[in-house]
Amino acid sequence: MPDDISEAAELVEKEIVHMLYTAKDIFLSTLQVAGGNVDQCSRIVQSRDYVDYLHTQIISTIVSLSDREISVEYAGRLAILARVADLVSVMVKQMVSMAKKFETMKEKKIELSPESFAGIQEMAVPCTENLVHLLTTFPEMPEEIDRKMRANDERLRLILNWNYKLYLIRLAAKSSYSAMFSEIIFSFERIGSMIRELRKTCISMAQPASALNVPDLIKPPHLDEGTGDEEQSGAV
Repeated sequence: MPDDISEAAELVEKEIVHMLYTAKDIFLSTLQVAGGNVDQCSRIVQSRDYVDYLHTQIISTIVSLSDREISVEYAGRLAILARVADLVSVMVKQMVSMAKKFETMKEKKIELSPESFAGIQEMAVPCTENLVHLLTTFPEMPEEIDRKMRANDERLRLILNWNYKLYLIRLAAKSSYSAMFSEIIFSFERIGSMIRELRKTCISMAQPASALNVPDLIKPPHLDEGTGDEEQSGAV
């Protein structure tokens, strides 16, 4: 570990980028499982284990760095990096859980209708795009990327609401996979929520902490930190 705290923090940031890249790969592999390719499940588990390893290493490094004599600014930055690593770890667990749901459906010979599979692909698009935005700009969050990600948040919200309505119709029709499909929708909602929190946390990193100004680590859910405007109620 470098003696220079700024170099050490940069190494932690690079490891978080590795976590984000692996998270994206897990997400794309999960979509393949949704399409019936359950062979991807073993790869997903291996990738999850790699994320767990990176998460453990990052937190251990941050704890070690915190034991040094560091400024309030870097203490705040390390706290934010720890939060980012935790958020990515939780997001990956949600992705793996969704992959297992698809695998269970395959084992029980429950097939997704073309409409349901199309809905899954549609929900995946804004999530994938936002993951790519995160991993290509982290730890920065340029205003243009922030706007694009917020637009995708709203897009996902609309798609989720539409799929919830379709789920209720299938539930009324007593479809064999309606209950499991609702869990899949919930998974997309949670993944979208984690990505949104990652975006907001990246914005927090642009506000250096000082003895007189320590930015809030957890932002109010109704505020969008990119513009200061209120997000629409219920946005994902």
